[in-house]
Amino acid sequence: MSRSAKHCFFPFLIGLVLFASQSGLAQVDDMQLKFRLAQSFEQAGDWERATSIYEPLYAADPQNYMLFDGLRRCYVQLKEYDRAMKLVNDRLLLNPQDPVLLSSLGGLYYQKGEKSSADSIWSLAVSTQPGNANLYRLVASQMMEMRLYEEAISIYQKARTVSGQPLLFADEIAVLYGALMQYGNATREYIGILLANPQQLSYVQSRLSGFVFRPEGLEEVLGATSEVATRHSESVPLKTLLAWLYMEKKEFAAAYEEYRAIDRLTRANGQEIFNFAQRASQEQVFSIAARAFREFIDRYPANELFPYARFGYLRALEETGKVSAAIPQEPRGKSQTARAAESQSEAATLIAQYEAIIRDYPNTEVAAQALYRVGVIRHDRLFELDMARDAFERVRSLPYSPSLATEATIRIAEVFVQKNMLADARREYEGLRQAPLENLRDNVSYQIGRLQYYQGEFDSARATLQPLSANPNKDLANDALHLLYFVQENQSPSVAGLKEYARADLLVRQQKYAEALELFNHVTKQYPMALLRDDALMQIGELLTILGRLDDAITTYQSVADDHTESILRDKALMALGQIFELQKRDPQRAIGAYEQILVKFPSSVHVEEARQRIRALRGDSL
Repeated sequence: MSRSAKHCFFPFLIGLVLFASQSGLAQVDDMQLKFRLAQSFEQAGDWERATSIYEPLYAADPQNYMLFDGLRRCYVQLKEYDRAMKLVNDRLLLNPQDPVLLSSLGGLYYQKGEKSSADSIWSLAVSTQPGNANLYRLVASQMMEMRLYEEAISIYQKARTVSGQPLLFADEIAVLYGALMQYGNATREYIGILLANPQQLSYVQSRLSGFVFRPEGLEEVLGATSEVATRHSESVPLKTLLAWLYMEKKEFAAAYEEYRAIDRLTRANGQEIFNFAQRASQEQVFSIAARAFREFIDRYPANELFPYARFGYLRALEETGKVSAAIPQEPRGKSQTARAAESQSEAATLIAQYEAIIRDYPNTEVAAQALYRVGVIRHDRLFELDMARDAFERVRSLPYSPSLATEATIRIAEVFVQKNMLADARREYEGLRQAPLENLRDNVSYQIGRLQYYQGEFDSARATLQPLSANPNKDLANDALHLLYFVQENQSPSVAGLKEYARADLLVRQQKYAEALELFNHVTKQYPMALLRDDALMQIGELLTILGRLDDAITTYQSVADDHTESILRDKALMALGQIFELQKRDPQRAIGAYEQILVKFPSSVHVEEARQRIRALRGDSL
């Protein structure tokens, strides 16, 4: 070949190679594009169009597993099980014992309705490598896709038998039992995990929490746990789990016994008992909390938590009303004077015991807590305003608890309100305007709005209350909305009447009940056509009840229920009547009559459910 011919040939050859390469790349790009298009049709649920693309792609490249699997999925979705099975069987010719393909083939037979064939093929799949646990998981996953949960459990349990590992697949089996709502069996699987590895307690508890929110689930989980616990009486993690379940079921006495055992087994020196007592107090199960605190006090006097246990015990007794064995429980029929005397005696006992804590642990946080309780008792029970204020002032002067100091400030403001020192109360509240907690700031704003209302500053009160009432998620929204609506409804028709009503309302807060009663009576007579007259009558009924004038209170409430046909308070008046008849007159028939009127006349009332429950209780119904 001449030199000139060679010069012509080589460029031609290079061009031909480049063309062939570019053609191959173009073909690959085209296949990838079609593959992505088929996937997009799958995602859109257009299985027929996806199939029409997958079929020629797979024919061109039958070794490509992604194309095979995509085409298989489409056939399954189109319920063309025979074509899908042929696709899998063709691939099995290359590897007859491929467990993945066998597992998939079993699923196809099941979907076609041939369950016996499916079972045979699944058995074949796991028999290819009997010692391979992953094969059992593979087959079980296929069964789970078909919602064959019991069969999947059986496969997992077979893997346990073959492998000799009794806890193999415990998680998976527990999940399947949960899906079948066999909560007891699921619990036993999780407890097996816990006994094998105590560090898994938090995990096991989190898994069981998905069951215990159902009453039937809690019963089964608790039963299974208790059953196993009897055989493992020294297992601390198991007892901890059992104690948690008892707490979830509100069986605090049983939980207490478990925590006592845990404290003994772990040599916790009372820590577990103390923690339980604190939790019981938070749950407001004060009788059990008192027992736990008492045990701690008796058994662990050298423990550093001893002062807090003394305080906790006294708080629990304070809430139960059993401060001293020398103070008997209040019997029915005891006179109001006798009840007041006992209340004062109990309050004096409480104060003496709190003051003992203050003396024994001076300049400590627990002493500050005890001092605060002294202020609360003097304020709430004895209405000794000056002595209460002195205790609260001392509390907020201490450096131990900023939150307690804030509570003391709120209490001081309330004392000022009750002493009719409204400017001083306002100053205390204003000092908390910038508090870091939103709920506290809201409460302060609400209290300032109430002060403005008492003083007849209705426009200012509305401006203060409006932001609180506008957000239904705020805790004080209902109270703020109620007061705001009351002011707006009554300000224009009779501002003078509203001012008199607000003054009487303040007297109630100051516990000047006789004066408040007189002023409310004046409002009803001076402003007989005002919209607030029925509100005033309801206040009169409450004051008459407080003062022990029950017959007059009944007459007043009956007047609201019968005579004020336009009032929105008629159902509330009937509820108040029922409570007087039930709790104070001890007249169940008349109480039932009042409650029944609510059901008949006001079926949409917020008091309907409570009225129905009271009727059942008075009749002795089992429901």
